[in-house]
Amino acid sequence: MKIAIMTWYKYRNYGSKLQAFALKTILENKCNEVEFINYNPKGPIISKTGFNSSIKNISLKIKNKLFNQVFQNPLFDSFSNEYFKETEFCDSFFDLYQLNNNYDAFICGSDQIWSPNNYDSKYFLDFAKKNKIISYAPSIGLKQIDNLSIKKSMANLIARFDNLSIREETGAMLIKQICNKDAKVVLDPTLLMTNKEWKRYENVDFAKRYKSKRYIVTYFLGKSDKYLSKIKLYAKNNNCEIINIPVYKKRRINKYNIEEYIGPAEFLSIIKNAFCVFTDSYHGMIFSLNYNVNFYIYKRFKSNDKINQNSRIIDMLARLNINDRIISDIDSFSLSDIKYSDVNKKLDVLRKESNEFLDKALLNVKNANESNEEIITKCFGCGACAAICPQKALSEYIDNDGFIKYKVDKEKCTNCNLCHKVCPLFNTKTISLDCNEKIVSFSLKDKTELSTSSSGGASAAFVNYLNSKKNYFVSGCFYNNDKDRAEHILIPPNNVNSLSSIKGSKYLQSSVSQSLLEIMKLKKNDKLIFIGTPCQVAGLANILELKNIRDNYILVDLICHGIPSYNLWKKYVNEIIKKYPVLKNSHNIIIRNGKTTRNKKRIITFSDGTGNVIYKKNQDKDLFYFFFTEGSCYNETCFDCPFRTKSAADIRIGDYWGRKFRKNNTGVSLVTVFTEKGQKLLNDIESLEMSNIANGDLNDYYIYQYPYNHSIPLYRKNMLDDFKNEKIKLKDLRKKYNSGHILIAKLYKVKDLIKRKK
Repeated sequence: MKIAIMTWYKYRNYGSKLQAFALKTILENKCNEVEFINYNPKGPIISKTGFNSSIKNISLKIKNKLFNQVFQNPLFDSFSNEYFKETEFCDSFFDLYQLNNNYDAFICGSDQIWSPNNYDSKYFLDFAKKNKIISYAPSIGLKQIDNLSIKKSMANLIARFDNLSIREETGAMLIKQICNKDAKVVLDPTLLMTNKEWKRYENVDFAKRYKSKRYIVTYFLGKSDKYLSKIKLYAKNNNCEIINIPVYKKRRINKYNIEEYIGPAEFLSIIKNAFCVFTDSYHGMIFSLNYNVNFYIYKRFKSNDKINQNSRIIDMLARLNINDRIISDIDSFSLSDIKYSDVNKKLDVLRKESNEFLDKALLNVKNANESNEEIITKCFGCGACAAICPQKALSEYIDNDGFIKYKVDKEKCTNCNLCHKVCPLFNTKTISLDCNEKIVSFSLKDKTELSTSSSGGASAAFVNYLNSKKNYFVSGCFYNNDKDRAEHILIPPNNVNSLSSIKGSKYLQSSVSQSLLEIMKLKKNDKLIFIGTPCQVAGLANILELKNIRDNYILVDLICHGIPSYNLWKKYVNEIIKKYPVLKNSHNIIIRNGKTTRNKKRIITFSDGTGNVIYKKNQDKDLFYFFFTEGSCYNETCFDCPFRTKSAADIRIGDYWGRKFRKNNTGVSLVTVFTEKGQKLLNDIESLEMSNIANGDLNDYYIYQYPYNHSIPLYRKNMLDDFKNEKIKLKDLRKKYNSGHILIAKLYKVKDLIKRKK
């Protein structure tokens, strides 16, 4: 079988690295091909429940990144390079879902990948087909799950597992409580390998340098200063040196620190030959057990701490009947040596049971029928499926949360699978942003045209030129004031006067299905430029590739940070109309009216039937802009967007922010080119002297556009539900979801940026 493991394996942490290695090795010994899923955990943005602990948790993570940095130990990387094989990097659900085509089984575990404090649905294999998933020894780490949103999500995800195991008894009880499933308690993977099996991976030369010494090991993830005086006394009484294994940079200044680098192989050797180990680490304890070394373990967390992770240690020691190794009184080290003859007998039984579970789980997956479970609940709303379906079996609708989706009429469906062939989830040919050496700043020379365009008018330049000079159809987004929604329309060639209707930013999800159906009726030699969001462009690109007419089309996508819920927009518009009744019968909304001011404020206006502006606010004062820019009201797919730094378009455009244009009041477009066709269009525009074009720095894209996915806030669902409640005003919802949640989101962004710089 070809197996993909979903776990923490990249951290420079001995436990994380060695548990991943152990599971890989055990699976390979069972004649499987094994790879790790190359994914970086995002962690949750917590809801209002547990807000204080959320702030404390995130702040602590950022502090650790800044000040308690794990020192750059090259031995971790060399260990990974020698033993670990990875998939291609997966940044989103859609990247991960593609792995179903390449692997027979997916295993999540071990480590605390199921901890509510680090909740990420990907570690519950939400992207994998149900008949392929196994959990082996993941750890929840806590006695209870306080956050109700996380608890509900975890319950739904864990319920999918037919092959379900957990690392601690406490976790098994929690699983039974939240989803009534029985989880088998199994050993951490590092204990599936005996000390004889680990011997092969120890650093022999390193071990020789310390084998003749009598020493104790101290290895602490938390603070250890208060223990040091008694540990020194213990060392003196037993005629031992102290060797400390440091974790963080700031702890490198310690006379007991081992002077050379300690990688995973050296860690094994130093533990194996120790007289005794003092630690607060779960895996420090586990390897002491495996090597039959006496140890004392401290509780790193206070019992009343909501992020207390002591249960994993307590549960393990209870299973081996050596609970007394936990030191609660720092003045006492009077315990006798561990009777390892008894411990090893218990470990042998547990190893056998754990291996039997793993063997049975692999056999179940191997013999399982193809799952009929519909796990694809994520829809871009790009409309490609409805446009390509010959039976017209797919139709557009707005779901409960206020997003355009597509549903299938099973009575009409003939299972031709064309919808899957054009869906960006299943098939998308993209080009990476990093393939470009540069980006371009763009602004129209025609001041009148520039004044009525968003940014620098790149879109206006492209469509005006192609429509009037090259006989191109144009498909772009306009705002339908009668329906109060954004829609794509199709404009015939040589119809420049109609192009003004698609000017300006809409910041709403566009209904594109009708326009795509009209595009499907175009003649084979007709040419068209389509402007839309990256997912809409990707869907259309798939259709064009399938019909072998891609060369006749120029596709332009927009720098998109996400599409807000129509429930928000409906509530917002209704509140404005209720406040200004003159707008009820007829109104015209411009979501981004005119040019931005010097400080780049977006402006939204409502005009009555005669053109009088009744409502005008900039982004700092407008309630719609507040929720839009706060970024929690987006479609679920926007948090897992595979197009942040990839594109199926010929050209991508957006606002060019940054210091170099801080004094510019007329707007500048950022343009990046992905294909020769796109470059030719840009060259044509430049040769006609329609615009000012200058080379920019690709780093500006990453700095000012922040093209990264972040976690779905766990208060998002509650907020979307509140948008449907007519009794609650938006201003009250702003208070409810204001500073606290925004601060959390910003802290996570800071943490992400710090992580990316490492």
